[in-house]
Amino acid sequence: MKKRMSDSLTNEERIIVKRLEYEALRALSIDQIKFYKREMDQLYLEAKRREELTHQING
Repeated sequence: MKKRMSDSLTNEERIIVKRLEYEALRALSIDQIKFYKREMDQLYLEAKRREELTHQING
């Protein structure tokens, strides 16, 4: 089974991503959409790093 990026997010991060997605849909400019996309990408990247570190620590 393939793991989704959102599986690594905490509940708080999932709430933030949903809010960012909502705001991106309401954005009035491409720059705003890009901003929200970068924020979501950063959350996913941090979650991935945290998961990799956890795997390294736990073996």
